[in-house]
Order: sequence, then C-alpha cells, then structure tokens
Amino acid sequence: MHYNSSRTGVRLIGPKPQWARSDGGEAGLHPSNIHDNAYAIGAVDFTGDMPVILGPDGPSLGGFVCPATIVQAELWKMGQLKPGDRVRFKRLTRQQANALQTSQDAAVAALDDPAFARLPKAHGPLLAPVLRRLAADGEKPALSYASPAMPAC
Repeated sequence: MHYNSSRTGVRLIGPKPQWARSDGGEAGLHPSNIHDNAYAIGAVDFTGDMPVILGPDGPSLGGFVCPATIVQAELWKMGQLKPGDRVRFKRLTRQQANALQTSQDAAVAALDDPAFARLPKAHGPLLAPVLRRLAADGEKPALSYASPAMPAC
C-alpha cells in the first residue's frame, strides 16, 4: 500500500500492468482510459498504471478501467491498511460473496448492545472508546469496536 492513501482511495504499489492495447482509443491516450462509467466503492481503478481501491469519499464516475471490485463484506479491511502493507486479491463467486455478507451480518447482529446504550441518561463521558475487542482467530484479524463520538451531557 502506498503512503499517499486516504478515504478517497487506497493506492497500491506493484508491477506495471501489461495492457492488451497500446492506447485508450477514442477514450484517451493511455490504455487504461475507457468511456465514462459508474464506479463502485471498492472498485480497483487503474488510473494509468497505478491501481487504486476506491473508497467511500472517492469518485462515483470516471473514465478508467476497473477490472475488479472488493465485495461488500470485505470492504472494512480497507480501513485497516497502513503504508507498506501487502494486499492480495482472491476471486469469489457471487454465491461466496453473498455467504460472506450473510455471515458478517449475523455476527454483527449477535453482538451485545453497545455499552453506552445501557448507561443512565445522566452520565459523564466514557473513559474508554473501545466497546469490545475480538481476538484474532486463524485468518481472521483481531477486531475492535469503538463508540461513536458521544454528545456532551
């Protein structure tokens, strides 16, 4: 992962792609150029020769090729990346992606109510922003749930 990444997009560093064409034709000079099309959050956008995983603050429309998209259930991992991290992509079927999403939805639904939901109405600010921690398990990374910004009482 490139150090110049943000919520707009996670820039990836790697080998230069081998393009099947020499230019973008009527869409532009670079082979990554195509006619404008919609972008999804998590699309792997080739802006020239550098792939960028488009984030929630990224563009929604553009003219670069996006050969892959990260499935919804895996998008949270984008926020866990730091400069220098390696990213590997794995091809999934629609059925596998749906199963991941269903499993993730069930896991989130099974969580206890957040700690601040059980506090009395008149209370001071929470001292610890972390509500719950889940340990790493096999290929699953450790996970922390933090409380949103609390309004002043």
